[in-house]
Amino acid sequence: VVAEMPVGTKARFQTTYMLHSTAHWRRTVAGYGGIRPPLNEAVNAELRSFPDERSLERLRTLGVTHVIVHIAFYAPDDWPPVEQRLRTFENQGLVLQYADATARVYAIAARSRSGG
Repeated sequence: VVAEMPVGTKARFQTTYMLHSTAHWRRTVAGYGGIRPPLNEAVNAELRSFPDERSLERLRTLGVTHVIVHIAFYAPDDWPPVEQRLRTFENQGLVLQYADATARVYAIAARSRSGG
């Protein structure tokens, strides 16, 4: 299961990510059908702070295995703190799989049984 970041309040992100799914044909947490169920709104609210402990745990509970982070989709002032949080969580929940100037792909590490 794939998640794409950033999430936003605009349907543009949801529809763009739905289109992206036609390239990989994996299940995704993105979707838009004109009606936004309460669970969708709750998940998006939690994912806006990605990456942090809460958003990573939510992604795990949804069965997400990979996250695509679209650098260009962030406002210029919003990207530096996100990038810092990504560095913080690399090898502590996120494992960098691919990076270029426009995007990064991370695998989500399973939570260790010891709680760490």
